[in-house]
Amino acid sequence: MEAYTDVSMIPEKTETNKKSRRRRRLIRRLVCILLILFLLGGAAWIAVRRLQAEYTVTYQAYSVTTGTISNALSFSGSLEAVSSKTYTAPAAGTVRSLYVTRGQDVQEDGVIASVSLNAGSTVESGSAVAELYADSRMRVECMVPESELDNFQPGDAVNMEFIYIEDGALTATGRVEKVSRVGSESGDESEESVYRVQIVPDTTDGLLYGMTAVISRIQTGS
Repeated sequence: MEAYTDVSMIPEKTETNKKSRRRRRLIRRLVCILLILFLLGGAAWIAVRRLQAEYTVTYQAYSVTTGTISNALSFSGSLEAVSSKTYTAPAAGTVRSLYVTRGQDVQEDGVIASVSLNAGSTVESGSAVAELYADSRMRVECMVPESELDNFQPGDAVNMEFIYIEDGALTATGRVEKVSRVGSESGDESEESVYRVQIVPDTTDGLLYGMTAVISRIQTGS
């Protein structure tokens, strides 16, 4: 009896081995890819945790309330006397000596505001020689544009701040006494007219003639 080998089975076995090897390689690649993704994900998670520890976001709570919106309108002017007297020379002549100086209190009559001559001066009859602020009453005059006149009407309360006093320590309150009925040109490019408004302080304590005051009127609205 003759022996023989069935060679028809060899190619099939070889093909099966190739498929098995490809499958194993594919599995190894997938495992490597998954391992790399796992490592990258771990590194990213660690980096995020470190950033969170380094940069902490904090929140502060604030209470919100409803109120009014204010808008301060301010204008400036100088303190001046409410009333004054002008003294004139009764006759022509030469001044021999002066007994008063500017700023001097004159008993109960007031304060000497100005003296327009010196010792030795020649004067004509009727010429002004001195001006006297007749009492302690003061007022501030400021020019207000017509668009703001509704906020400065007689009787309205205002705030007064004397800006050249150190640290702004001197303030006062006052009221609008009078608004001029005749306007004048504003002096700038605006065609708007301005009106003279007189403010009287509620008290004159600490105030001096000529001080510069900023007058402010507070507007409020919802």
